[in-house]
Amino acid sequence: MEEDLDAFLAWVSMSGGFLGSLFYFEPTHPKASGLVEAIKKINWQKDWRPTIKPDFKIKNLLVQTKNISEQFQQQFIGPNAMPAPPWGSVYLDKEAVIFGNSLLQLREFMRKYGVKAELNENVPEDHIGLMLMLASYIANTRPDILPEYLAKHLFPWVWRYLELLSEQTDAPFYQGLALVTKQTLELWQEELGIVTVEMPLYF
Repeated sequence: MEEDLDAFLAWVSMSGGFLGSLFYFEPTHPKASGLVEAIKKINWQKDWRPTIKPDFKIKNLLVQTKNISEQFQQQFIGPNAMPAPPWGSVYLDKEAVIFGNSLLQLREFMRKYGVKAELNENVPEDHIGLMLMLASYIANTRPDILPEYLAKHLFPWVWRYLELLSEQTDAPFYQGLALVTKQTLELWQEELGIVTVEMPLYF
């Protein structure tokens, strides 16, 4: 059983790093460009997880990368209002702002357990991409705190975010990414027995 858990945690680490990089880095960035091509060709049952079964719609969305840089700009940079803001505190803070109280709580969690993120100054750590990569790191180095991290810091808001992103028909690649991520996180939740801490959402 322990061996099964270790194997699952290894998959959490792999999938979190893979998906997080696609959400965080611009698609032309060296840390993302190869993954963009890989996700278009991936055999989900063989290379990902046998119980993940994206349908034809999702596979069709993930190959729509002709204007992927524009899709990324619209969803993650601006200048127009983002239909699905990628920061947790936008959903969890009453003022719906970045650098909100939930981010401070995440930073306290990281300080408490000695988890460090190598980021540029003034980058909020509760960006969806960074949080998935942080889940990857925790699964690999501190799996004992992974349930707390997911239950208190990621899962309270991530479902709402993925729902909004999956509705963005002018960003088909990221629509597909949202749907695959939802299936993946649902499996994390089921296999690890995560009970999400219920929090009000403001966006």
